Amino acid sequence: ALFEKGLHGFGAVFAKRLFAPDEWFAYWRLNCILASYHAMNTKDSGYELEDKLSFLQACETNGVPASPWLTAPKLIIKHRNEEGGLGFQVFTNATAGGDWIIQRALVNSEHLAR
Repeated sequence: ALFEKGLHGFGAVFAKRLFAPDEWFAYWRLNCILASYHAMNTKDSGYELEDKLSFLQACETNGVPASPWLTAPKLIIKHRNEEGGLGFQVFTNATAGGDWIIQRALVNSEHLAR
């Protein structure tokens, strides 16, 4: 929010966000930075599982349930009304050296969805 109770003006809100954040996103980012710094300095092998593909593969190897993923090397998504190669996207799977872990959309059970 640009304005908060007790803070007046953009500068005050900006300073609070920069020097005294109190929302979850700031704490999450700080945690990511500290974990990355610790991983870089300690070279601890446990951080290898921060890579999502490595994590999923380790789960599969060790029989730990995880969200399923597709192993097709590439996935092409086409727009139904665009022609001539304009309406498609190509995603190369991380299992084939790409950047994408390709998964079907999951739906929570009715009990969890409430």
